[in-house]
Amino acid sequence: MRTQARTIAAMICELIETHIEGCDRALERPDDQPPHVVSEVHKTQANIDSLSSTDNEDGVEITLILDDHSAFRVMVEAL
Repeated sequence: MRTQARTIAAMICELIETHIEGCDRALERPDDQPPHVVSEVHKTQANIDSLSSTDNEDGVEITLILDDHSAFRVMVEAL
């Protein structure tokens, strides 16, 4: 049986959730916690407010919403 898009999407979501948890518990004081997303090139940083995934006819959409009001959609499709 071949790996399905939803399996890969679940793995990606788990990786992101693990990263969020690691950042959130990195330091004892909440004010010192590192942001979830950092760009040294663009000098920006943000935290992930929500992460969701939705099955559709082409695969699975992963949606990230950041605390700076940015939103991103990652599409996982089988080739």
